This record gives sequence, structure tokens and C-alpha cells, in this order.
Amino acid sequence: MLARFATAVWVSLAVLAGAPALAGENLPIEAFAGHFEGTGIARDEVSKYFDETVRELAVTIVPEGGGFALSWSTVLRQGGDPDDPDVRENAHALFFEPTDRANVFQGAVELDPLGGWPFVWARISGNTLTVHSLLVHEDGSYEIQTYDRTLSGMGMELHFTRLRDGKLVRSVTGKLIKTGG
Repeated sequence: MLARFATAVWVSLAVLAGAPALAGENLPIEAFAGHFEGTGIARDEVSKYFDETVRELAVTIVPEGGGFALSWSTVLRQGGDPDDPDVRENAHALFFEPTDRANVFQGAVELDPLGGWPFVWARISGNTLTVHSLLVHEDGSYEIQTYDRTLSGMGMELHFTRLRDGKLVRSVTGKLIKTGG
């Protein structure tokens, strides 16, 4: 009997955590907590040979002190021979601190966009956690990467865009399932 009750509570909490926010409501960062894994399709606007590739995606979000730790990795298969592409993994981790603005967080490391380091911030809008990264290149051109991580019934949907001087360079869409935490 206790096991059924515990299962019912767990399922209810899982549904609530994945439920979209009501109109005008923003979910708390705690709703995004967990480890998510899945796959995505990358579309590259500048590659001649690898204009569409599959990516393995992983995201971990841990609320902490009003902010949160975010780590993510992507396994890429591109470059080299199209029948046997090169495989590499990109992994990143950042901590975001709360700001005076509701649902807006700043990257907790001192970064200088003109010194070759990105300026990073995040916000929650409804059931979407968005992270922006702005980098100014040596020649003054800029790049902005945007990660929208939207909670869904099964876990999380990812939409990534990379713009260089306002032009789309790459986009990734993916679906991730909550596997822990």
C-alpha cells in the first residue's frame, strides 16, 4: 500500500514538474532540476558536406542558493569522411546567480566579451529556461548562442541557435528525457 502511495506521489510530482506554466506564470528553477539525455538534429547553414547531423545531448541542472549549476554536453559527428565522420564531444559547465530581476540570472564567472570571453545570462519565461551567450570576436564581429530548454511532458525540448553578425549559422532541435535527479 505504501509503495503504491509513494508511486502515485512520484508520478504526480513528475507530471507537475513537466507541466507547462499557466499563462503568465514562470516556473521556479527547481522545476528544471535533473539530468536529461536525448538526441537532436543539427542544421548547419555554412557546411558544404555536413548540413544536417545527429547529436547526442545531455543536460544537468542543479538549483543552488537561488541560482543554479548548469552542465551540458554534445557528441558531434561531423568533419572528415561523410561515411565515417569525426567524433568529438563538447562539454560545458556554468553557475548562474540570481539578479535583482525576477527570473533573470547572470553567469557567475567574470567574463569579458571584448577580451575574448562570452557574456552569459539566463532567464525563465513560462516553462522555458533560456541561456544566451554573447561573444565579440577579435575583428569586432559578434556571435550569440541561444539555448531554449522547454519542459515537456516527457522531459525537455531543446532549441539552439547560433548567429554570427545576425545571420543563422547553426540550429539544433532535440528531445531529451529526464533520466535522473
